[in-house]
Amino acid sequence: MPAGVEGTFNCADNRDMAETIIRACKDGRTGESYILGGDMIGMKEVFDILSEHTGLPTIKTILPAGIGRVLGKMSDMAEKMTHKPQRMTSFAVYNLVRNNEFDSSKAVAELGYNPRPMAQSIAEEIDWMIEEGIVTLPAESAHSAA
Repeated sequence: MPAGVEGTFNCADNRDMAETIIRACKDGRTGESYILGGDMIGMKEVFDILSEHTGLPTIKTILPAGIGRVLGKMSDMAEKMTHKPQRMTSFAVYNLVRNNEFDSSKAVAELGYNPRPMAQSIAEEIDWMIEEGIVTLPAESAHSAA
């Protein structure tokens, strides 16, 4: 990708969420709901983590949300015309710019929810994708030397 759009994600590792959902089924209070959020992480930080773990160049250009919205609408139209999925849809941009701050303190207190840091999850997912042959990295990348 040549650029990203400013915004955030609230990321939690699926393994931590699955473990806590099972715990909620056993130990959660009847009728209660639990929010399983994680790190709120910005796009620049995601790109830096990806670059650090893969050795690939980081994406330095972060576009303002307004430009992202316009590009998202253009991608939506391109998808309708070409019938090919697009990466930066208006829904993807919406998810970046909305409020992504979630409070998981109830799940932490009542269920022992303890999400691992997102940087760790991203690194482990990259390792898994390489092991499974889903992605390959250039031989000169930092990951290849690790």
